Amino acid sequence: MDQNQNTNAKETTDTKEITFQERFKPRLLSEFGDRRERFESPQDLQCYAGSAPVTIQSGKKRCVKFRTACNKHLRQALHLWADHSRAQSTCADIYYQHKREHCMSHACALRCLAQRWTKIIWKMWQTHTTYDEAFHTKNQIKHGAWIIKPA
Repeated sequence: MDQNQNTNAKETTDTKEITFQERFKPRLLSEFGDRRERFESPQDLQCYAGSAPVTIQSGKKRCVKFRTACNKHLRQALHLWADHSRAQSTCADIYYQHKREHCMSHACALRCLAQRWTKIIWKMWQTHTTYDEAFHTKNQIKHGAWIIKPA
């Protein structure tokens, strides 16, 4: 009985140490598929995932709507990824807070964050690289991103 309790305690501790990236990696990869050429650009992936809005325009009328024709499992996975990323990524949290300050709902701000993450994930997927927040932050500063102000 003691040995079984020790095993369960160890499994619980190990589970807590798993980062949000490791937790969602299998789900995202299964939804992306194994053909990297399937999505030629990050925009293709964003539309497929449902993080990109739909714009309907006719004459002087323009309406931006929530995308419903998409892979709903992937949209949910990206939504959860974006939500959990705020605790581990400073850039993600700053971006989310910025969107919330501009009167966006929690869900809308997470969709916007998922939209940004999708671009990053697509690039990592295409180049077979892993995410490095220091490298990403350096690139944001280099390219004049509004999120991070150079010290």
